[in-house]
Amino acid sequence: MEFFFRSNTVTIGTASVTISSWLWGSKTNLLLVDTPGFDDAHKEAHEILAEIAEDLAGIYRSGIPIGAVIYLHRISDNRLQRGALRSISILREIVGRQKLPSVVFATTWWDSVNEATGAKREAELSKQGNYWGSFIKGGAKVMRHNQGETSARDIMEEAIRRATWEPLQIQNEMVTEMMSFKVG
Repeated sequence: MEFFFRSNTVTIGTASVTISSWLWGSKTNLLLVDTPGFDDAHKEAHEILAEIAEDLAGIYRSGIPIGAVIYLHRISDNRLQRGALRSISILREIVGRQKLPSVVFATTWWDSVNEATGAKREAELSKQGNYWGSFIKGGAKVMRHNQGETSARDIMEEAIRRATWEPLQIQNEMVTEMMSFKVG
């Protein structure tokens, strides 16, 4: 299977997001949307969330479906940082219950930990409800990315298999139900 990549920066709503266009195989065109993280030293979490919400609403208004969500997590972190815990909580609100089967958690940085330590951390993240446990009970999947092309391809293929075309919860709320986004 071959794939080709090109990247464009597109402004949607009030914030810039990076949209990467992929030709996957011979006939599947994918758009990957990379959103800002919550560990920015120059912006508060609520500002970042507002940007992400507007970006996702703009994407939905443009008729581009978000089929699946891939969440990357460094397995080398020996404890869940405050920003990562906040990200999980926010992800739960963005995605919504109906979209949980379309979420893939991909653990990264396996070359920075030994297998046993990484597996223990991965199991802890997967079992606890306030981390990934509630996602997994709802149908999400955990996979490992070892920085190689094969694992990246496997994660993408799994996300494609899990893709559903109903909107994310936040897209439905902001566009279909016309709710305004409010922080705090």
